[in-house]
Amino acid sequence: MTHPPPSHSTHLDLRPLAESDLPLLVRWLNTGTVLEWYGLKVRDESVIAEEYLESIRGEEPTLGYIAMLDGVPVGYGQWYRLADHPDYARQVSAEPHQAGIDLFISDAYQGRRLGVALIAALIDEIRRCDPTITSVSAGPDPRNERSLATFAKAGFIYQRTVSIEGEPSPEAIMRRDIDPSPPGR
Repeated sequence: MTHPPPSHSTHLDLRPLAESDLPLLVRWLNTGTVLEWYGLKVRDESVIAEEYLESIRGEEPTLGYIAMLDGVPVGYGQWYRLADHPDYARQVSAEPHQAGIDLFISDAYQGRRLGVALIAALIDEIRRCDPTITSVSAGPDPRNERSLATFAKAGFIYQRTVSIEGEPSPEAIMRRDIDPSPPGR
């Protein structure tokens, strides 16, 4: 497999997830470490479409983004208000003004510290979209040492490990306070 040339930049831009991105998500979610930790099982385009189209169309409150490095798609990130998902919020003991994030970097771009950059971009987006959010949490698989280290480097603190109803593996709940004012203020 040919890997893209390394970029010296770690600044990622986010663009909203679009229906035209579904084939890219299918490829990413069915490959290597993304499959192992985020995809969990091989999924075809119809399953991916079912999972992401409501969000793309604004029918579901999760906001998804493609992470771009120098104009090239390198990963996926999403955020949501935990209050919009009350069952999950209850299980993770969410605070009233807390957001959750999920993300991955495609296999071709892993190992370049882009996970921390994607977390920063998502937090900037959260602050821009909803200045009432005062903390952010994530729930990586507790066996995913690389993800746990990435969240720790981005200022997240491990809270506890919980089993979520309907999920195949437990989540290591990690949390970080954020300044709610939009970036640049």
